[in-house]
Amino acid sequence: YYITDHMVGHKLGEFVSTLKSRRQPESDMKSSR
Repeated sequence: YYITDHMVGHKLGEFVSTLKSRRQPESDMKSSR
């Protein structure tokens, strides 16, 4: 079941990163890269 937990964590991380990227301006994202 650890695989499912890992997948869920990955999806959660993607969701959080998406929210952060949406909240921050594009210029900020580019500088972060």
